[in-house]
Amino acid sequence: MEEIIRYITTFLLGEGNEALTDLIAYSRNSSAPIVIQPSSFFDPKVYLTELSMPQLPLQECCGVPVLFGDNKIVRSQNQYIVYADFIASSYFLMSRYEECICRNIRDQHGRFTGKDSLPFRGNFLLRPIVDEYGKILREFLRELGISVAEPSHEFQHIYLTHDVDEIWRWGNLQNVLKTFVKKMIRKEREVFESFKGWYDYKKYDPIFTFPWLVKQDQKLVKYIGKERCTSVFFIKGGGHDKKDDFYYKKRRRVEDLIDYLLKNSCIIGLHASFSAGKDPDKIKEEKKYLENIRKDKVYWNRNHYLCSREPEDMEGLIAAGITDDFTMGYADQVGFRLGTCQPVQWINPLTKQLTSLVLHPMVIMDCTLNEERYMNLDKIEAFDLISKLVDIVKIYHGELVLLWHNTSVVRQNSGYHRELYKETLHYIFRKSMKEKVLEKGTRNGV
Repeated sequence: MEEIIRYITTFLLGEGNEALTDLIAYSRNSSAPIVIQPSSFFDPKVYLTELSMPQLPLQECCGVPVLFGDNKIVRSQNQYIVYADFIASSYFLMSRYEECICRNIRDQHGRFTGKDSLPFRGNFLLRPIVDEYGKILREFLRELGISVAEPSHEFQHIYLTHDVDEIWRWGNLQNVLKTFVKKMIRKEREVFESFKGWYDYKKYDPIFTFPWLVKQDQKLVKYIGKERCTSVFFIKGGGHDKKDDFYYKKRRRVEDLIDYLLKNSCIIGLHASFSAGKDPDKIKEEKKYLENIRKDKVYWNRNHYLCSREPEDMEGLIAAGITDDFTMGYADQVGFRLGTCQPVQWINPLTKQLTSLVLHPMVIMDCTLNEERYMNLDKIEAFDLISKLVDIVKIYHGELVLLWHNTSVVRQNSGYHRELYKETLHYIFRKSMKEKVLEKGTRNGV
């Protein structure tokens, strides 16, 4: 546990404060400037039992919900003793401990839902409270006369990510004929649309929106810079469930798409199938298949349907050689599933080991916003919520991870996601433009 406690303490203090880690002790008795009193969470008789689950309503410390301990703070001339267990509370959220304990709570797709989560039930899913804990600790150190760096209010990184669930709608003749018959019965004008899409999917298939997505992404990448803004497409390398589109079998077409994306400086990641979500051993073979098409190694992943079985999926990703996973968002609710907007090294709750797998918090997914079974927001409500979350990530110098599907930005679609994506990127652009203006003003002594 020493390695994990040190990692979490350093994580809370934030970038530039690594040398101050030893000033915070997780102990019942210490002369360190800040002493965090351990709760019973890690007690062997409590850990991994129902007794370890936080009880609602939660107490608050300095206005921030605390999962363990209480809100008592004792201040002396040279020391803060904090009874709010920021370490255990952070561990609980960053490791996804809750999902390992509540394994019987899943939706029809096997997912742990946002509405079942403690952050949602405790009304703090839209707050990165782990980052807020760090802000409190930095303020305590500052009040003790210790110089502490505060993270800059700018995006650490922006990931514009896209899950390729389908590449074309009319990839086989059976679907073409079904669509043709339906349009004939309804007497629709575009009765031959499916045949045109089958003949030339790049030109006529409505869900082949990759050129449009790449164009939108590259505008922002060019302005912010490749070092801080990345366009990522997650592509399948397998799948045998009916929820898995089998486009990966048309190897030449997949190669063609990957070549196009690479020429436009996009990153290719694995979109581990629904089948692999149920059987993590399949991740390795799907990754290998995609690498053969990609003709290079693949290190990033996001699970199809955002399905994760903790900790088996994480262990499967590590075994397959995946270094970075972007699955950590809820399908039914936007917000901070990991309790933070920073990338996190995954901690295995069952073994209490700090692993090499980096989890990137996915804050917003397109269909979460509008679908009736999820948040059911109209466009104005969706954009207002996006703006709020973007602002929070920027304030805490976090990673902004967005997910928009190629299928949701169809021009003929009656939904709002095509326009909403453009407006979202423009909002990020405006916020980033303010960063540059402020930076320029600071350099000029303004």
